[in-house]
Amino acid sequence: MSLAGKKIGILCGGESEEREVSLKSGQAIYKALKDEGLDVVKMDIDRKMLKEIKGEKIDVAVLALHGGWGEDG
Repeated sequence: MSLAGKKIGILCGGESEEREVSLKSGQAIYKALKDEGLDVVKMDIDRKMLKEIKGEKIDVAVLALHGGWGEDG
């Protein structure tokens, strides 16, 4: 799948004790994709984010969440 012309949302942060590592992962992914010239937005996720995610009109989501909102759940 080509990502050219797609808006990519990097979902990171969350509310678990692994929030900081998730933010670092998200930033690394964001930078790598930006460096490739892709249209990327980084979103710090919390329980109220559904409206913002919809508002960004992303085509592809990359989950960089750790802990309860990521690999735990």
